[in-house]
Amino acid sequence: FGLDLIRFLAILFVMCAHFFARVGYINVPIYGERYFIATAFREIITSCVPLFFMLSGYLMKNKTPVRSYYAKIIRLLVLFLVIGTMCNLYRIFVYHEQLSTVDWLFSFTNFSANTYSWYLRAYIGLFVLVPFLNMMIHGLKSKKQFHILLLSLILVFSLPVFFGRIGLQVSNYWKDFYPIVYYLLGAYISIYKPCLRKGVLIAGIFIVSVLGAVLLFLTRYGQKLGSAAVEYGDFFYLLITVMLFLLLYQVKAPRVHFLCRFVSSVSRVSYSMFLISWIYDRTIYGFILVPFVSSFYDRLLFIVLTVPAVFLLSYLSALVLEGSYNFVAAKGKQLFFKQTV
Repeated sequence: FGLDLIRFLAILFVMCAHFFARVGYINVPIYGERYFIATAFREIITSCVPLFFMLSGYLMKNKTPVRSYYAKIIRLLVLFLVIGTMCNLYRIFVYHEQLSTVDWLFSFTNFSANTYSWYLRAYIGLFVLVPFLNMMIHGLKSKKQFHILLLSLILVFSLPVFFGRIGLQVSNYWKDFYPIVYYLLGAYISIYKPCLRKGVLIAGIFIVSVLGAVLLFLTRYGQKLGSAAVEYGDFFYLLITVMLFLLLYQVKAPRVHFLCRFVSSVSRVSYSMFLISWIYDRTIYGFILVPFVSSFYDRLLFIVLTVPAVFLLSYLSALVLEGSYNFVAAKGKQLFFKQTV
């Protein structure tokens, strides 16, 4: 249940992050208590994508380069093509964009049909490397060697990004390789099952998120962020992600069976929820919230309405999409086996 809960929280955090990206967080000056609280909360929810990569490491550490492994990417690609088609149709009928045949083709080859599909681009690269990363993991001779590997990766990938956060210009050439760091962290937790006291982890998450907000105020006070780009490899984000994972991965299922089923159901369709939420974000924020609520701070109050709305609509849509895919895939397998018998 704990792993399902992590995936549930990750997709919820994704939708919270998209809320901040669409309500003007980056376009107001950095000052005031409300902006500080919003920033501390944003520090926590930015763990969304890293949590997905850590889950991959936890669950896929034993995968090998065989045909059955690589075939699993088909489901992700088919769902992307279907949802990407829906997004292109949305652009045509809602935004009245003109898309030629070439535009349609390029929207899939460069993943622009759905701008949230950048995650799929990152995941495909990781997916291809996973069996060989696993060979490296299982080739390590001791826990100490794994520690040295993780420390080396953090020094190369995460600390340079953190130094940039505090205004120090250092080489961060490797910053976009953060999926590998999170994958290996997830694999480490899966192998060695570290355990820390829940109180320590909760306090750590709170302290690091507040420190992140403090650093932003110290370095950018009175300015505007101006960009929604997030450096997921940042050391503070890494700390929060790891602590959240450790806090939740061994959580036992509650006695409320409906809650367990709901969390598990969301976990199974979280990928489709991620992609299809693009349509609902565009609709709810672009046509309802932003046009009618002009102030960023007034919009903040609507997070308790808009995020659950996007979450529920994306969940229901994902159930239909994934159910349809499973039905067609099952029928296709039956037909294939009948023809080969």
